Amino acid sequence: MYLGLDFLISKNNLSLLLEVNIGLPGGAFEYDLAYRTIHNKPSTVYNLIEKISHSKYQKSFRDYINSLDYKEELTSLKSWIDGAGPFPKKYSPILRLEDKWVQYQLLLNNGFHLPYTELYDPGNKGQVASLLKRFGKFVIKPRSGRHGRCIKIIDSKNTFNLDKPSRMPFTLQEYIESKVEDYHYSVRSVSFDGEFICVIGYIVRGDISYKGSAVLIESGEDVTLRDREFNIINYPQMSWEGEIWYEGKIPEHLKENLIGERVAETILYLPKHAINEIKEISKQIGKLYMNIKPEKLQKAWFEEGDNL
Repeated sequence: MYLGLDFLISKNNLSLLLEVNIGLPGGAFEYDLAYRTIHNKPSTVYNLIEKISHSKYQKSFRDYINSLDYKEELTSLKSWIDGAGPFPKKYSPILRLEDKWVQYQLLLNNGFHLPYTELYDPGNKGQVASLLKRFGKFVIKPRSGRHGRCIKIIDSKNTFNLDKPSRMPFTLQEYIESKVEDYHYSVRSVSFDGEFICVIGYIVRGDISYKGSAVLIESGEDVTLRDREFNIINYPQMSWEGEIWYEGKIPEHLKENLIGERVAETILYLPKHAINEIKEISKQIGKLYMNIKPEKLQKAWFEEGDNL
């Protein structure tokens, strides 16, 4: 499987896994743009992906993606999650991984380090106060969501209307601050069939790093940026992932996400042990996902008729 894995780095430089994305998640495109921005030449990331695809599947990567038996179902489910289409008429059990709570339990039960997470219970009036007391602040996330939508950091009882009716259930997650200089950052790793492909960072002055700029990651002594002042380069082209998954026909509601990319003209240095840890976790989860029996996963929230 081709996977995108999201990480945060805690204050003691521990790599904490946030989530794993299936299908054709971003990461390789941003990595190549960031590499070109810093080194003035293309990376070898696409060559590596093609090499693995031909070695493992005897076909091009594009043909591999188009051969996924759940591709159409996953596309429909994501459109439904985005509020841009109907619920798919059928879906493979592998799509249960689009429920972040199902995914969280799978990863936690297999020994991976994740921020503390629990299901939001609207009937538990003491839940918010308890988490605030324990962590000082926490993050509320939809159990199925994309592009940072509906994610909010809670630092008091009044920062989010948790009783607002919603068809989407939520999780509450320990807040992990990954910060460098004046920027919050996150890390995306890409793996393919259990092999590490690349790692790319995202930085932003706000709290949700997904909406920021891609930044090349390299090994350093500590978490730091190469430059205090740097330019943000805008690349207007369609993403490689969007061109392959949607065959260049990007749905209107995804154009903002799949056409155009911002890249910081600097380098995010992370300790070598943190990068190596992310690489190893990426390989391990790649192998785990390749051996998943989807029908044995617990059912996703959207499999319950009342939520559709």
